[in-house]
Amino acid sequence: RQRKFPGCQYARERGARQIAMAGFDGGKIREFAQAGLVIPLSSYEWIEDGHMILCHMIVCYFKSHQELLGRGASGSAL
Repeated sequence: RQRKFPGCQYARERGARQIAMAGFDGGKIREFAQAGLVIPLSSYEWIEDGHMILCHMIVCYFKSHQELLGRGASGSAL
């Protein structure tokens, strides 16, 4: 049997928390994640745009809340 998501399986085996970003109905990758960000559309371009917006929002959030990364304001790589 072929492993569909070896990176996700590897992370799960080591206790990593996972967030899945998907489109359409979320597909099989949702089974691996503790949280899912699903863009329920049928256009690849719109789904990709939604994921890009979400990624930018996550980066901006952590840039504003660097203490959550376990670093001081001056020690961040962001």
